[in-house]
Amino acid sequence: MPDPGANTSDSSAEKRRIHEEWAAKGKYWDRRADEIAEVAANLNRPLIEAARIEPGQNVLDLASGVGEPAIQIA
Repeated sequence: MPDPGANTSDSSAEKRRIHEEWAAKGKYWDRRADEIAEVAANLNRPLIEAARIEPGQNVLDLASGVGEPAIQIA
């Protein structure tokens, strides 16, 4: 749990660091998006088929990372 008395400048610096880290990772994902989508489709297809989801059913996406397989299910 964060310390409510923590120095806000330390908190701001940490937020900047995290933002920069994710921005750098985003560039990687952008470059490899098509390749990653193909791999995700191949991994998720059997999972989706095994779930036997029917039209009209609701599916809960719980902590599936970037949204797969929920995106394919939708």
